[in-house]
Amino acid sequence: MVDTLEYLVRGGRIGKAQGFVGSILKVRPILAIQEGVAHPLERARSRKKGIARLITLVAERAPLEKLSVLYTTDADDAQAIAAEVASHIPNGEVDVAQLGPVVGNYVGPGLLGAALVRAESS
Repeated sequence: MVDTLEYLVRGGRIGKAQGFVGSILKVRPILAIQEGVAHPLERARSRKKGIARLITLVAERAPLEKLSVLYTTDADDAQAIAAEVASHIPNGEVDVAQLGPVVGNYVGPGLLGAALVRAESS
């Protein structure tokens, strides 16, 4: 979940008009990375709703083999998400990791996300 569209506009990932409208509506896009390409998945209208939706998206993909919660600047929100989703992984250990400055340059401060590996069905 990207907290602001400003950095996506600066990096040329979205157009200025789309960024302007999104910022007026206070939209926080939730993106999915598939085969190395970011695709829009959903839009949340507030940070609180976006965090709740991230937790739901992780739960919908359970059972999980591995799970990491990722952030750029807000470790407290990342830790809170990790605590909420820990029950969806067998050992309950969720990695929390800060993304580096290269990724942060494109997505900006406030990014929260999850990286997961689904468990194989038996």
